[in-house]
Amino acid sequence: MTKYILLLLFAFVSNTVISQENRISLTDQYADIKSAFSESGNYYDNLLFTNGNLSQNGFPQNEPSVRISRVNPNYVVAAWRDFRLGYTDPVRRIGYTYSTNGGNTWAAPQLLPDPNPDHTSQSDPVIVSDAQGYFYISSTSRKPVTGYNRDMLLYRSTNNGQTFVLHATAVPGSGGAGEDKEWIFCDLVPSNPTYNNIFITWTSFGPQPGIKFRKGTNNGTNWSATVNVGDNTSGQGSNVCSGTGGQIYVVWAANGIRFDKSLNGGTSFGTDYQLSSVTNTGESYPFIACNYSNRPTRGHVYVVWADNRNGNFDVFFQRSTNAGTNWLAQPVRVNDVTTNNQYWPAVQCDTNGNLFAIYLDTRVGASQINSYIAYSTDNGDNWINQRLSDSSFTDQEPNSDVRFGDYIQVDAFAGKVIPVWTDQRKGFPNQEIYTANLSGLISVNTISSEIPEMFRLHSNYPNPFNPVTHIRFDIPELSQVKFTVFDILGRVVSVLINGELSAGVYETRFDGAGIGSGVYFYKLEASGRNSFKNEYTATGKMILVK
Repeated sequence: MTKYILLLLFAFVSNTVISQENRISLTDQYADIKSAFSESGNYYDNLLFTNGNLSQNGFPQNEPSVRISRVNPNYVVAAWRDFRLGYTDPVRRIGYTYSTNGGNTWAAPQLLPDPNPDHTSQSDPVIVSDAQGYFYISSTSRKPVTGYNRDMLLYRSTNNGQTFVLHATAVPGSGGAGEDKEWIFCDLVPSNPTYNNIFITWTSFGPQPGIKFRKGTNNGTNWSATVNVGDNTSGQGSNVCSGTGGQIYVVWAANGIRFDKSLNGGTSFGTDYQLSSVTNTGESYPFIACNYSNRPTRGHVYVVWADNRNGNFDVFFQRSTNAGTNWLAQPVRVNDVTTNNQYWPAVQCDTNGNLFAIYLDTRVGASQINSYIAYSTDNGDNWINQRLSDSSFTDQEPNSDVRFGDYIQVDAFAGKVIPVWTDQRKGFPNQEIYTANLSGLISVNTISSEIPEMFRLHSNYPNPFNPVTHIRFDIPELSQVKFTVFDILGRVVSVLINGELSAGVYETRFDGAGIGSGVYFYKLEASGRNSFKNEYTATGKMILVK
């Protein structure tokens, strides 16, 4: 994977607060940002994203979650655990913000309504969007009794994330230490019997401990009885999603990484599958996603986690092409270096079948953390990694109640890619929630929907170029398309496109910011689906001059 050193990326920039609208801006010109960072001495060659501070508060915030509306992708909501009301004597609340333009700008942050009168705190927020476009935030909520006895509460927004109200108690506390670290998911596969149901999984520390599951119907108003997921009482950090054939998938950490599924709408689960037996996973829990695209990879199941099998923590990827029955013989390492540690991964699959994984990284040094994004256009076989944070940070913890959190997240849908992570660049104890708009990370633009008469690869323009050039090509029918850039020795520099395209005229963008001057070649390979024009290969030459 080290040969994939060049990225096709767009810059989405600026973390300026626009006071007249009280919004956080993430849009500006890449050249201006590059110049500003060069002057400050903080610019590095592959700086392609600038970051926005979502939480905007000097007290700690951590454990962020984000969701793009599956009805209108312009609406996005992010939430996090928020200590702005106090962290030395901790007051846990849930902060959130929303965007109405696909993550380009964000509203000023606010707190969820107060918990129930007999609850003293909120924690562990997770967000979903349902088939009506409503957003939901789940939260653990602690009662002031011996052993905590946490409940799981569900808040709902019917106005695209502007305001939330307490909607339901998804899981009542079972006694003892109660319920901990939930994850929620809404099934949006119309053919599934659980369509528009909300799933919740969590760890119970009550009288019957273990990984548990419940299902919410009627827009999360009514909830099923609690069901055991795991075969034993151990485990934490469960994560849940639906399949494309009515399955419900759950992964969690327990003596390695475990996987289980339900084939009857969550009434019962099967026998645990040991996805990984490496027990040294630290606090890095697994994350699961399913492919809902209309590509041949539809229905594939993806899991990421971090473990210390090689002397340091790495992010690993697993894939099943048959609903979790079989998996790759060996997991694929996502991160492109083996230096220091990579951890806290999360993964999502977009509507084109592309995979995006976020993780934290200490390759620069143990005390210099950065967020990274990795993407794959070939179903997870290969990953291209890119530093995401435009400033390094540390992870000091104010106290054992606040900590740094246990997870970060990314969401990808309809061409939009929105990550969120915990970041302490402003200094201890100022943990904040940062984001960057990565929409267009894997980019091919439709120039015309008019159907061309034949396949054709046009010359890139400009040529020579520095550092960006554009390449147009024609696709006369539905085709599997691969667009690759090579160096003069024939080594792959970047795979710009690897997926199915409808008939039309397209343009892709190649950025040579991270490589040296020289001659490079681009190759278009297309396999048509519908007629005799079913195979096409063409190559062009371009010159990068710096």
